[in-house]
Amino acid sequence: ALLATRAPYNKKVILIDAPRNSGALMNEATGEDLSIGGPTGLFSKALRDAGKRISVSSLKGMGLRDDSVWNEVVTSCLE
Repeated sequence: ALLATRAPYNKKVILIDAPRNSGALMNEATGEDLSIGGPTGLFSKALRDAGKRISVSSLKGMGLRDDSVWNEVVTSCLE
């Protein structure tokens, strides 16, 4: 991820850890994430797909706050 931010790539990178939304193993009693691994699997694929469908600049242009934009992304991932 850090290499992607540097030349010659100069890409923006975001790492997401959302075990409750990813279907990862969670101990609901303690809130402990029991999964092992990096941002892989269905949630990260859904996040990439949402990034292709959702225009953050358009949502921001409509006056939506950051938390509302993020809510739209997560909702899209869960669908």
